[in-house]
Amino acid sequence: MDKNNSVMEKERSNNLQLGIKAGYGYSWVLDKYWLLSAMSMVGGSFGNDPEALKKGNIKVYPTASGRFGSSYHRDNWAAGLSVLVGNKQVYVPSGSRSSLTSVGMQLSYVLYIDRLFKK
Repeated sequence: MDKNNSVMEKERSNNLQLGIKAGYGYSWVLDKYWLLSAMSMVGGSFGNDPEALKKGNIKVYPTASGRFGSSYHRDNWAAGLSVLVGNKQVYVPSGSRSSLTSVGMQLSYVLYIDRLFKK
């Protein structure tokens, strides 16, 4: 963490937002075992600090996100990878605009145990 970042030194801020997103996603079945999928969304939120909203001061917060996933399936197990990237513009208390970006990755392995419950 950067100790010189003025956002971290400021007091806590409240913010109320309502927004909308639109996007597109698609999945590709490559063969009997492989599946790929991708999705992207863009949108915006409208809002501000509750005190500023009472004065009619509304700001626009653009947002975007994307997701990629891949999975491999067999008869009794599966493995997958999923990556999610999100970006949001925010106004910090000083009035300047900053960007928050998050990146998440998940690796998964699933072992099907349904054979234990079959008669």
